[in-house]
Amino acid sequence: MITAEVQADTPQIAADREELIIGAQAGRLDDVMRRVIGSGMLAPGSQQILILDDVLQMAGALGPDVFVRQMRILQRRPDQQGT
Repeated sequence: MITAEVQADTPQIAADREELIIGAQAGRLDDVMRRVIGSGMLAPGSQQILILDDVLQMAGALGPDVFVRQMRILQRRPDQQGT
């Protein structure tokens, strides 16, 4: 699972993002987003499915091109630990 960090991507994390990019470009953005979010990212509770559905709708509305741009930015971000 990919997490938000202040460190630059390791080669493995960058490669994992590449798999997500390929999936999104192949028309599987919904599946990719489910993988990114994972079962542990959302707090447990009765609203979890509704929130997941909202996130998937937002991702779908933005489309795979936005997802790919965001992943590319994360792959190339500099280390921010000293900031």
